[in-house]
Amino acid sequence: MILKNYNQFLNESNNSFDFKNLFLQLTEYTVPAGYEETLIPILKKYIPDLKKDNIGNYYVEIGNSKTLFTSHLDTFSKNRKKINHIFDGNMIKTDGTSILGGDNKNGVVVLLYLISKRVPGTYYFFIGEESIVNGTGCWGSTNALKQNPSYFKKFDKAIAFDRRGKGSFVKRQAGRNCASDEFADAVINSFEQYGLEFGKDNAYRTDSAIFMDVIPEITNISSGGEYEHTYMESTDIDYVEKISIAASKINWDNLPIVRKPSAIPKVLSEEIEETEKLMDESKKTFTKVNKIMGSKGFICINSDDFQPGVIMHFDKFLEESPVELVIKGDYIKCLNGHKKIGKFKEGNFEEFNQRQKLQIKNYSRGIWLEIAKKMNNEGILSNDILNDILESYNISYDEFKEYMSSIDESIFLDFFDNYIIMDIQILHQGLKKKQQDQEQVLANKEFEKFKNREIEEIQNKTNYSLINANNTRILKYFDNPKFRFIGFDTFDIEGGNWTGHNLNDNIYDLIEKFNPDIIYDSKLNVFYKKY
Repeated sequence: MILKNYNQFLNESNNSFDFKNLFLQLTEYTVPAGYEETLIPILKKYIPDLKKDNIGNYYVEIGNSKTLFTSHLDTFSKNRKKINHIFDGNMIKTDGTSILGGDNKNGVVVLLYLISKRVPGTYYFFIGEESIVNGTGCWGSTNALKQNPSYFKKFDKAIAFDRRGKGSFVKRQAGRNCASDEFADAVINSFEQYGLEFGKDNAYRTDSAIFMDVIPEITNISSGGEYEHTYMESTDIDYVEKISIAASKINWDNLPIVRKPSAIPKVLSEEIEETEKLMDESKKTFTKVNKIMGSKGFICINSDDFQPGVIMHFDKFLEESPVELVIKGDYIKCLNGHKKIGKFKEGNFEEFNQRQKLQIKNYSRGIWLEIAKKMNNEGILSNDILNDILESYNISYDEFKEYMSSIDESIFLDFFDNYIIMDIQILHQGLKKKQQDQEQVLANKEFEKFKNREIEEIQNKTNYSLINANNTRILKYFDNPKFRFIGFDTFDIEGGNWTGHNLNDNIYDLIEKFNPDIIYDSKLNVFYKKY
């Protein structure tokens, strides 16, 4: 069945829908927030009955479906600029003088294809998702939900195609689990029918995350882009096409709905008399606390509810690790999770800051990105604005300047009497490397979690246990085995000799059919011995 579906999928790839040309039209110019309307003539070629809501978002409804598909029209840019495309096989890039805008024109292309195939669903093209112009991000989706919550409560799933790379199914974003395992597995298995492999992943936030309080199942799916928000951005247009066609074959309304949406409660820890002075001081403290928590891998999941005395909920991007903080003026109290933030219980901001033991290097990436957002077209930023940025990180100008002079990245920042100049291209090269390093660390952590789960499950369900053995000869002998599990009828652990090997991708089938003495897992690089 899988092979049949995949062959049909390959044949359909030669369809009349021109993915590449559409993408090039959508990315002819960068589209800062406020310029989304420049794309509407293109959208209306595919959606004659395109509607506009009171916020300025665009949408269309096909059939009576409980599925919400989302993408956003704006790009991570402050100015409208002509994009010069460079082609490298199926990869589309720029000449290095601008971003590409695959974030999120990849998703727009996917949605337009689904619409062309009349796949049932409501398709929303949001405005103002990027934060570079308005400073908040997800502006269109946030305000659409605020204005008309009952409209979005009718959906039981929201699907965004706004995730970088390939094979990423976002199960957790904005510090919260947004999809159930049952829903994730069903979608992943559906894509697998068409030769596309996906794994569960974590992400920061996109428009779909805004609906976690009202829509049960939420996800964000890879659409073939890399290095978004940088001048190295690229799109694999072949992957965009494959995702689009596969997505059009999925029965989205027949997926399991398990997750129960629930809003973060807005709870006052105690009644306080709110004054303008208290509110102003509390907001400044909250901003600085947010920076610290972000540098430690936490995100505030109810930041829109901030008031002095309201319990603010933080959680880690990658795992459940809740922290509850209350801020009133300069005073901070931790109600829950204090071990996760250095055993801090209560005190003023300076005491909180000292307890975290963070250095400028922990904040550097955030500072650079804020500079990039606020500098002018020539890369110039006044010292006044720079000082405002640094103050929110509790860092002085002299400390920042000294730090920049001590690192390799100092080449992209020049300091003058009243301003600084940033070379955005060099910055993006540095950010690209940091992103690669961070993703590798996360990939390694996820693999270790997967490895530990697999080993534990196998040892619990079989009469095999993990052993230490020399696998050098095995790896050399098989030379990248096509099957994951290799069973040996007899095995000399010390000498590395074996007889009667059997191959299988399923360890339970291997045990049932051959019951070997030793099993080698080539994916995890471990041995199991029968006891």
